[in-house]
Amino acid sequence: MDQNTALAEIFVKENYGKNLRYVGEDSRFKDEIGTLQILEDMNCCAPTNDILFSFNCKNRRKVMSAKEILEPGIFIPA
Repeated sequence: MDQNTALAEIFVKENYGKNLRYVGEDSRFKDEIGTLQILEDMNCCAPTNDILFSFNCKNRRKVMSAKEILEPGIFIPA
């Protein structure tokens, strides 16, 4: 596991169950409120052992890499 993935896991675990507001660049999720989740590799045809993360809001979720989830200021408390 690389350092970014380890840091992203810590960030998600520290914020588990907390409502966060997305204020990143993706306009489809701008100002949405949701929670964070750790996902395992879901590629059944060619597993990579990558760990992905998701921001789960009311009607959808944004799957993110460790680098994306660690972007400064992307989430604020709701």
